[in-house]
Amino acid sequence: LETASRTAAQVARAAGCETPETALECLRKVDSKDLLHAQLRAGYNPFPTADGFEIDRGVSARDLFTAGNFTGKPVVVGTNLNESALFDCLTTPMMNESAFRSHIAGELSTLGSVTPEQVDKLTGLYNASRYDSLWKRAAIDLDTDAT
Repeated sequence: LETASRTAAQVARAAGCETPETALECLRKVDSKDLLHAQLRAGYNPFPTADGFEIDRGVSARDLFTAGNFTGKPVVVGTNLNESALFDCLTTPMMNESAFRSHIAGELSTLGSVTPEQVDKLTGLYNASRYDSLWKRAAIDLDTDAT
C-alpha cells in the first residue's frame, strides 16, 4: 500500500499536481494524453495493490490463486492487438535475448518466484525469430498476452 501511495504521488507530481491536498481535483482536469505520459514517467504499474481490504498485505497474486483464497467476481477480460505497445514502446529499451530473459523474469516476479524453466519456455514461445529478429517486439507481444 505504501508503494501504491508513493506511486500515486509521483504520478500527480509528474502531471503537475504538486499539492497533495488538491491533487485529486487537479488530476481530474489533466488531459488524458498528458496523464498517460505522467504515468509512464512515474513508472506506474497497473497491478492489484495489497491494501489489506481486497487483498491481504504481504500476499502475492500467485499466493491467492494457488491457495484458492479469493472470492470470484465477474470480470471482463481481453486485450486489443498490440495493446501493451503503447506503454512498452516508450519504456522498454532495445533488447537482445539476455535482456528479454531478464524482462520475463522481472514480469513473472510480480506473481511470485520464477524458475529458469519458465523463462526458457517463454523465450521459446516468444522467440525473436518470429518477430524479424526483434526481441523488443517479442516482449511487446508477451506483455500484451500477459495482461
